[in-house]
Amino acid sequence: MKTKSGDAAKLLSLLFMIFCISCAAATAPKTQGGAAPPANPTFGKEITLYSNEMCEYYIDGAFVAKGKTVRVRVSSKPHNIVAKAPGYRPKERYIQPPYDNSAPIDFTFMMGERVYAAESRDRFLNYATLAGEMADKMAPKIPDNALVVVTGFIMTVEEKRVSLSSRFEGELVNNLSGLGKRLVERERLDAILKEKALTQTGHFDEEQSEKIGKLVGGDILVTGSFEDHKEEQLVRINVRVIDLKTGALLFATSGDVERSGDIVELLFR
Repeated sequence: MKTKSGDAAKLLSLLFMIFCISCAAATAPKTQGGAAPPANPTFGKEITLYSNEMCEYYIDGAFVAKGKTVRVRVSSKPHNIVAKAPGYRPKERYIQPPYDNSAPIDFTFMMGERVYAAESRDRFLNYATLAGEMADKMAPKIPDNALVVVTGFIMTVEEKRVSLSSRFEGELVNNLSGLGKRLVERERLDAILKEKALTQTGHFDEEQSEKIGKLVGGDILVTGSFEDHKEEQLVRINVRVIDLKTGALLFATSGDVERSGDIVELLFR
């Protein structure tokens, strides 16, 4: 009888365990498609993100909030946070535990970091590509068989020729030639410039460019200038097409290139 009583007790204990497991399974969070159950809102650590500009914040590639100062919860593992503000390049921060919410994670954007026309352009063109686009636009304005002179690109403030001048002029010459335009040979033009000492600082402006164009027998002058916009981190290139016989302005355009390392070097070398 003792053996039967012991077996009965074990059976009752086993049935009670099965009952408890069934109850636990019935009340557990259900998942769909293998996804993890929704995170408990109290899980993780709260952190504060701060910016002086209205931002979109992304954590590990996923959008989490929009605003200047926001509070979000993160899990106790390292995270990559990106703040995107209109008109600026995104700022990125890599954070890792332990997290201290008493010190906000700072995403301050400075004026000098602004990207000109960032909302309408994903990136700036390089000066060679810009020269090609400008050549395409000005070519229809240049009469057939006209002899074209490309020269006189200067800094608008210092009134001097810079290394970027010859590089950009060369790109325009190559592109216009490819479009079937007649151009004054560079060697002939350089000889005149050297003779008149017009490559020196302070002795090269649009009036002088027109004189040079006429000296080499040109019909059309393509000239222009560079504007250095440090705050907006860009260099603006202005181009003008002038009829040397009448003085009429046939075409004018401008474009921006990013004030990057190589451009800065060409401007001040």
